[in-house]
Amino acid sequence: MKIEKNEISPTTSLVGIHFFKKDHSFGDFKNQLINDVQDQFDFNFLRIKIGTIDLLKVENDDNFEIRLLPDSITLQDINKPDKITEDAEKIISCWYKYSKSSRVRLAGLVRNFELKLPKLNETHHLRITDQFFKENSYWKSVKGASFQINFSYTISGQDYNIHFTLTERTDPKYSYSGILDFNKISDNNIKGFSIDERKRIFSDASNYFDTELLAILNSSL
Repeated sequence: MKIEKNEISPTTSLVGIHFFKKDHSFGDFKNQLINDVQDQFDFNFLRIKIGTIDLLKVENDDNFEIRLLPDSITLQDINKPDKITEDAEKIISCWYKYSKSSRVRLAGLVRNFELKLPKLNETHHLRITDQFFKENSYWKSVKGASFQINFSYTISGQDYNIHFTLTERTDPKYSYSGILDFNKISDNNIKGFSIDERKRIFSDASNYFDTELLAILNSSL
């Protein structure tokens, strides 16, 4: 079965920034950091503490989320890649006001998407399981399945890590979704990734989703 581009529906995007080391003074500056970030977004954040994570959310918005840790920043939203990566750089800029020695070890863009495909006619028959199990006695008991593959990809001499996941469920209702995690790890622990290098990573990640995802899906469905 061939899938068309209009059957891919992007949902949320997530930018991940990981530093080489924890900043042990994070607890001392995080309140001011959060105030600065709030000024950048002009939101009244709901602050939630989950273990060591400081989670910032917006009331009545299940998609927007900022996670702050002593060694990482993640931003999730439904905005397009160029907007969410721009917003992530605003947070990084605020971070560097208080943690000037931090160096970015990993930068990545995660795209979540849904596939607008009809459920197969057979009860509990999944496209993913059909790729691996030809014995249909399994289908009556299968409620969901996932497939994941990790690989590297080179663009203009730059090596990237890609983690691709498909998840299909029949319970409680039929859904078919995926995750494309595109990231790069710096081998320069002295400088880490500069802002220009991060922009290139995010641009390559966005282009890969737009140009290569369809080919990957059509090779797997």
